Amino acid sequence: MTLPDEAAAARPADGEWTDAGRVGATAAASEPSRDRADAESGSREAHSRLLADLRDQRADIEAAILARVNAIAIPREAEDVRYRSSTPAVVSACVEYCLCLFEAAAAERDVSVPAALAEQARRAARSGIGAEVMIDRLIAGHRQLSRLVEETATRLQIDGQAELIEELGRTQETVLERFAAAVAEEHGVERERIARTREQRRLELVRRLLAGEEVAAEELHYDFGESSWHLAVVATGPDSQGRLGALAARLGLKLLTVWRDDDTLWAWLGATRELPMENIEELLGSEEFQSASYAVGAPRRGLEGWRESHELARAIQLVAGRSEDGVTRCPDAILEAALLAHPALARALVDSYLRPLDTLRMGGETARATLRAYLACERSVSSAAHRLGVSRQALEKRLAQIDASLGRRVATCVAELELSLRLETLGVVTIT
Repeated sequence: MTLPDEAAAARPADGEWTDAGRVGATAAASEPSRDRADAESGSREAHSRLLADLRDQRADIEAAILARVNAIAIPREAEDVRYRSSTPAVVSACVEYCLCLFEAAAAERDVSVPAALAEQARRAARSGIGAEVMIDRLIAGHRQLSRLVEETATRLQIDGQAELIEELGRTQETVLERFAAAVAEEHGVERERIARTREQRRLELVRRLLAGEEVAAEELHYDFGESSWHLAVVATGPDSQGRLGALAARLGLKLLTVWRDDDTLWAWLGATRELPMENIEELLGSEEFQSASYAVGAPRRGLEGWRESHELARAIQLVAGRSEDGVTRCPDAILEAALLAHPALARALVDSYLRPLDTLRMGGETARATLRAYLACERSVSSAAHRLGVSRQALEKRLAQIDASLGRRVATCVAELELSLRLETLGVVTIT
C-alpha cells in the first residue's frame, strides 16, 4: 500500500511532466489543429474544383451572360453599332476579372477595373446611353454569373457548398460595386467633356431632333422644312467630312454634319428641291470616295423624312462596316442590313444554304465559286461554264451535286443562295 507521502512524492511536481504524460497531452492538443488543417485543405480542394470547372465552361458562361445582358434594352435613339459589337469583349473581360478574383480570394484588393469596361462607359456616354442602363446590364450579368456558379457547385456536389457560394457571393458583390462605381465615374467624366465642346452641343441638338423633340435648331444652319429633301450618310474614315462638303458645294446642296464619335460622321445632304440623285450617285461612285466608308440612306422629304433617311443609313452601316466597297447604298443592301441586325438569323441562313456545300467532294470553295458564277450569269450554264473554264457537262455535274447537298434545286432558292453568299462575304460564318 502506498502511503500519502509516497503518493505525493510519486506525482510530478508543478511544471513537471512524465514522458508519457507529455506525449498524451501533445496528442490531445494537436487534434483540433489537425481537424482545422483537414478542413482548410478540403475547402481549398473544393474551391479549386469549382474554379477549374468554371474555367472549362467559360465560353458557355460568357454566352449566357451576354444573352442576359443584351436582354436589357438600349433606347432606340441611342443604339450604336460599335457599342453593340464591343459588348462581347466587355463581358469577356469582366468574367475574367471575376474568375481571377475568385482564384486569388482577393476581392478586397485594390485592382483596377477592366479597361474594356471603362471604355464602354465612355462609349455609352458618347452614344447617349445612360449610366443607369449600363449598371442595369451589370446587375443582370452579376445575377446570371451567381446563378451559374451555384448550379456548377450543385452539379459537382461540392463539400461545404453553402459556405463556398457565400464566400464567392461576397466577392461578386464587391466586384459589382466596384464596376458600378467605375461606370458611373467614367460615364460622368465623359459626359462633362462632351458638354464642353461646341461640336457636342450640335450633336446633342441633332440627337434630340432625331428623338422627336422640338428644339431650336437655328445654330445648325440647316433647313428642316416640310418641303425640303434630305439624304443621310453615315461615314467613317479619313476626310469624309471634307469630301462630302466638296460634293455638296459642287451640286449646290446644304450640308449638315455632326461627329457621332471620334471617327463616325453623321451627315445630311439637303435641298428645297428634289435631290439630284443621279449626280450624287455619280460623285459618290468616284475614286475619291473609296478611301473611307459611306453608308447612304434613301432620299426623303420633310423632318420625318430627315429622321427616316438617317435611320436607313445607320441600318446600312452594318453592311458598310464589313464591306470593302467605299460606298454602300440603301437599295443595294437592305436585306443584308436587316439580317445583320439579327445575327442569329444571319448565321442560320448561311448555315442552312452554304454549310452543306462543305461536305461535297469538290470542296466547299469550288461549290461556292460555281454558284457565284452560275448566279452572276443569270443561271446560264454555258456562260457560267465559260467563266469558270470548265465544260458544260462538268458544270451540270457540279450543280447536280449541289442540288443533292441542299435537298432542293438551286433554281428554287436563288434569292436565299445569293443572300447567303453575300453575308458570308461580309464575314458571317456558319455555325460550328
